[in-house]
Amino acid sequence: MTPNVKTLTLGAVATFKSGGTPSKSRDDYWGGNLPWVSAKDLKSPIIIDSIDHLSIAGFAVANIAPANSLLILVRGMTLHKDVPVCLAGRDVAFNQDIKSLVVSEEISPKYLLFFLHSKKNRLLDLVDSAGHGTGRLNTDLLKAFPVLIPPLPEQTAIADLLSTWDVAIEKTEQLIAAKEKRFLWLFMKLFKEQSKNWQTVALSNICSIKKGQQLSKVDMIEDGKFYVLNGGIILSGYTDKWNTPKSTITISEGGNSCGFVFFNTEPFWCGGHCYSLADVSPDINNIFLYHYLKCHEKQIMRLRVGSGLPNIQRKDIEHILVSYPSISEQQQIAEILNIARQEIDLLKNLVDAYYKQKRGLMQKLLTGKWQLSIKEEIVA
Repeated sequence: MTPNVKTLTLGAVATFKSGGTPSKSRDDYWGGNLPWVSAKDLKSPIIIDSIDHLSIAGFAVANIAPANSLLILVRGMTLHKDVPVCLAGRDVAFNQDIKSLVVSEEISPKYLLFFLHSKKNRLLDLVDSAGHGTGRLNTDLLKAFPVLIPPLPEQTAIADLLSTWDVAIEKTEQLIAAKEKRFLWLFMKLFKEQSKNWQTVALSNICSIKKGQQLSKVDMIEDGKFYVLNGGIILSGYTDKWNTPKSTITISEGGNSCGFVFFNTEPFWCGGHCYSLADVSPDINNIFLYHYLKCHEKQIMRLRVGSGLPNIQRKDIEHILVSYPSISEQQQIAEILNIARQEIDLLKNLVDAYYKQKRGLMQKLLTGKWQLSIKEEIVA
């Protein structure tokens, strides 16, 4: 760390302001086009709009966070798992669950935003999560939170560098969203519009529905060769043995994600809360069947029964209706959808890589381990 880097408390570099809510009984305060920020708006790093809006009259009596101030959630259920911190891209009103931090001239607002984002785990330690009530961020401890402050030109350079990763992430995520919309359009066109003249049978007529075998946690190992799928969206663990071959479609049997359809590209252990589709008919392309079921995943999820731990019974899975054309047409549809899905998966992998690169840079730059070389302009 260079000698000219200092550490000050957050309270020393920012003035804290509380939010509030203009009277809900005053209709003339609401329904305009001026942003009034609440917890549900703290999704994007930079806030320029909100879900709820105030009129000019409502904005005049509201608590205002000026542009380039930070907004941090200090009360809400979200605080049990995350501490949202955002930058006001314009003057915004904000409610009582949020504090605004108006920063001093010695610190760049964007630099402070990135710095606090890099300290999310430490900020969580400042949350009073006792019981199951609303989380509260201890403001006194927040004011005492240490902030590493390099010279202002270096702060600006760090913020600008990290912002380039944010731009790349945002553009790629927008492209993913566009590709997902196109994928949905393909789904509708290939399955909804063309299936009228297809043959329709029950799922049990074209494959066997098998329930997996429960594998306890003690039988799982961290470095196992095969993953364990036990009905959820995420993997349950790993093991050195498998009971289901690759290229198998599974449908979650129990839990909040029951009905989730997944295609397994490698051998795995199918757990007790998971159905696998085996012995698929030679008249059915397995990839086509996966995409068809995935297209109807919401309807499958509606088959769940039970209120405590919901599940889908085998007989209901067996009675799912599947429509399909000739095997050659199935193959064509499967190829089209596979290519579209691969595009999306590649873009998602790219976003993941950007996030990892950004986290690595933040770890080095916002701890003082790395310094940026700043070229100073000499004015004659």
